[in-house]
Amino acid sequence: MAERTVVWTQTAVTQRREILKYWAKRNGSLRYPQKLIKLIKRRVEVIARNPFAFMETTYQGTRVSALSHFSIFYKVSELNHNCILG
Repeated sequence: MAERTVVWTQTAVTQRREILKYWAKRNGSLRYPQKLIKLIKRRVEVIARNPFAFMETTYQGTRVSALSHFSIFYKVSELNHNCILG
């Protein structure tokens, strides 16, 4: 089986950036945003290895992985072996 590639939508990139900026400003420190970056990275690696491990949503083809107070929504593309985070 080919290795999956994770593709972030522009919306997902923007939302992630805004969440990290919010926590940096709120706490006056980069400590929590850096922790979130590590958590997100690890979860995305799990999604790439086993994309069907997480729950399906009511939206066709969309899955969700809960991560602390956040959720990662994604679609699996069998055609080109991508996981699309959005």
